[in-house]
Amino acid sequence: MIIFVNATAADKGGLKTIVDQFLTFIKNKNDSNTYYVFVSTEQYIDFNFKGIKVLNVNKKRWIKRIIWDSYGLKRWSERNDIIPDKIISLQNTTVNYSEKVEQIVYLHTPIPFVNHKWKFFKKNELKLWLYKNIYPYFITFYKNQNTFFIVQTNWLKKALNKKLNINLENIKVIRPNVEIEKNMDEKIINFKKGNKTKVFFYPAMDYVYKNHTVLLEALKIIEDIDCELYRQIKITFTLDDKSDVFIKAERLGLTQKIKFLGNIPFSEVLKNYSKADAVLFPSYIETFGLPLIEAANYSKKIICADEEYSREVIGKYKGASFVNSMSANEWAKEIIHFCKSENNNELYNYEFSNLSDTWEVFYNQTLK
Repeated sequence: MIIFVNATAADKGGLKTIVDQFLTFIKNKNDSNTYYVFVSTEQYIDFNFKGIKVLNVNKKRWIKRIIWDSYGLKRWSERNDIIPDKIISLQNTTVNYSEKVEQIVYLHTPIPFVNHKWKFFKKNELKLWLYKNIYPYFITFYKNQNTFFIVQTNWLKKALNKKLNINLENIKVIRPNVEIEKNMDEKIINFKKGNKTKVFFYPAMDYVYKNHTVLLEALKIIEDIDCELYRQIKITFTLDDKSDVFIKAERLGLTQKIKFLGNIPFSEVLKNYSKADAVLFPSYIETFGLPLIEAANYSKKIICADEEYSREVIGKYKGASFVNSMSANEWAKEIIHFCKSENNNELYNYEFSNLSDTWEVFYNQTLK
């Protein structure tokens, strides 16, 4: 088969990870298909292989990407006399092509499908407003009866069906890979048992919906309620001192209570899971929320936002507490409850139900 892979927006973040994983799998698979992979950066050049042709078409910016999806891909196909048997979009949106050619859209953005609203004229919310109100049109603009969607969770499948009227039979759920080597350091555990300080860890980027602010507000509430307990609490963020969260923390006088690690490698993230007494996760928008599974794999207490994604992913995990994502009072209450609990050193058992490889399942269900 000839397969077009559309990934022109992939240069960093979650989308880059998805494209890296997909291309690595395909390269190792070494099947008889020919893949034309359309990107906008030279960083995928190493994936060129006998059956993989990586083409830098430089269509990263919004306008260029819209033109490419609407006319460019089809025109490239006609000019080069290469007709695909299937088209895979790894970046949420459909493309303009004959309905005789099956399109498979890997949908991994949750923003258009949540109930939260943002303001157009607020600088740090404009992009979210666009994703919420404009982006859905591009997801389905070139949808036809031969278009299929892959999502990571059941809640997103239901939302896609309800909000964009996609037939449930055209949506498949494939959970993401979770590959973690647990390395619980006995020295860390023994040290923690004799230490009154309670360390909380929140691995997340500096996006509005990651909701760090509610934790800052909760800390101030704890300071007012119980000064002695407040002195025992430390929170670790994977942000640096140039982040908006650091500026807010500095304004609130909280920089001594929060450790700003900056952007750290995944191996260091895992070490911080091991060191932490509990993991906080107040993000109110996630497709899946991989840190929840990572923390559960380390048997940690997890205090997380009470949202559809978290209920689906760790709803049965006994170490999870679910808190109103927007209530600083409830976050303060739950953190205090954990710190004062007699069993706050308890480790919880958790077995992740997805043992199969995401891309193997994707391949078997869509490309065989």
